[in-house]
Amino acid sequence: MICDNKDLCGGCQYMGVPYPKQLADKKRYIESFFPGLPVKSVVGMDDPYHYRCKVQAAVRQGAGGRLLYGNYAEKSHRLIPTPDCLINDAQINHLTADVIRLAERFKIPAFNEKTGEGILRHVLVRKGYATGQLMLVLVTGEGMFPGRNNFQKELRKQHPEITTIVQNFNGKFGSMVLGPRSNTLYGRGFIEDRIGGKTFSISAESFYQVNPPQAAKLYRSLGEPLPGNLVRSLADASFVYNYGRDEEIFLHRTVSLSAPGSFLAYFGDGTTLFAYDTANTFYIIDTMTNQILHRQTEDAVISDAYT
Repeated sequence: MICDNKDLCGGCQYMGVPYPKQLADKKRYIESFFPGLPVKSVVGMDDPYHYRCKVQAAVRQGAGGRLLYGNYAEKSHRLIPTPDCLINDAQINHLTADVIRLAERFKIPAFNEKTGEGILRHVLVRKGYATGQLMLVLVTGEGMFPGRNNFQKELRKQHPEITTIVQNFNGKFGSMVLGPRSNTLYGRGFIEDRIGGKTFSISAESFYQVNPPQAAKLYRSLGEPLPGNLVRSLADASFVYNYGRDEEIFLHRTVSLSAPGSFLAYFGDGTTLFAYDTANTFYIIDTMTNQILHRQTEDAVISDAYT
């Protein structure tokens, strides 16, 4: 499939590139950060289309009361209509189009960023990949729009599969889609989804993976063995830095080790800590939950795992 807007839309940069080449390019990009280390082929999607389970469409006023919607051109607020985006979930594309048509029917004007007038600014839809639950977020200016109750009732008549409808208020100029205040018009104000046997409650503002099947593959990969030379290189890498005594105490408590100085290196990004100790064991630790996500000793590494 080829996107008609691939040279205009700022929503993605790869739609004009065959998918196998996309994966090869991404592998080369990762290899550039770890010269000399083995890098497996990128694990791709089974179907690289219509996978995105969170979609936000900007809305602009068109001629004759029509509403235009889509993505912005790269590095701008110039709207590119994208009614049939190839990466968006097809059901979300359909629902977004019906929201726009109904807004035209109810004569709901688009919000004007320059004047602060108008109502509808963005249409945001989230879908639970495993549950099928749907959340519709109507991002508006600061006031309630007239006829909102009849609007959401008519929309639910057309789409009874909608789980919840939320109005979010954002009257400020800028690139932020959501404002700080929301009001639930229908349902509980959140949806649920499942990844790896865990259930997540997702609000309008929540961070959640937009490609849940790939996220599940990523999480499963944490249980796979890492090659010994990668473990050693991570411990010796130039970006390794010593966290300090508090982090060493945390490491000993988390992995149940008591010998002082047993960790050769530990480094991380604030939420995930990587550690390598004198017993040739490599750890990946979630510092938010104090859980060990991965533990591996070099004796357990399969030598041909990356051949």
